[in-house]
Amino acid sequence: MKTVSAVEFGTTAIRGALERAGLAPEEVDEILIGNVLQA
Repeated sequence: MKTVSAVEFGTTAIRGALERAGLAPEEVDEILIGNVLQA
């Protein structure tokens, strides 16, 4: 995971969640996601 950007990781997670939920991307208006880096 070290070489995967936060954007790529989030995109993969969201696509998987949509697939599991049986939703098409067109059915979703908005998704909020956050990213935190430990200092």
